Amino acid sequence: MTQKQSLSYEQLMATSVEGLQELLAAHLLDDATLARVAHVRRFLGRVAEMGSDKTRSDFTEQELQSIWSETAPEDGGVAIERCPLIS
Repeated sequence: MTQKQSLSYEQLMATSVEGLQELLAAHLLDDATLARVAHVRRFLGRVAEMGSDKTRSDFTEQELQSIWSETAPEDGGVAIERCPLIS
């Protein structure tokens, strides 16, 4: 049996969509990584919803950080405080 991989938020951000899809399809990501993927998906979904009236540059760092915190997993076990998408 192949050992499942654990990817940090930073590693997820550096992985191509195609690469993530392959890992997901092959069931090669551990539960913590799957929770991170779900968190990023919720975050990006919320930004997309709000972004219908805004362009990407219209979001402030504070707004993005607030969305990141709001979309964090409820158990708090896998999220990091600072959104890795904010430079």
